[in-house]
Amino acid sequence: MLGLSFLKTTAFLKSLNFKLFGFFVVSLRFCYAKIFEI
Repeated sequence: MLGLSFLKTTAFLKSLNFKLFGFFVVSLRFCYAKIFEI
């Protein structure tokens, strides 16, 4: 029972980390577009 909840938490953290990474990449790309626009 404890291991199952641990696996669920790990999967949740992984998906959250992936979302944060995706947001970081998009914002970085947006910043690059702003820089090269000038």
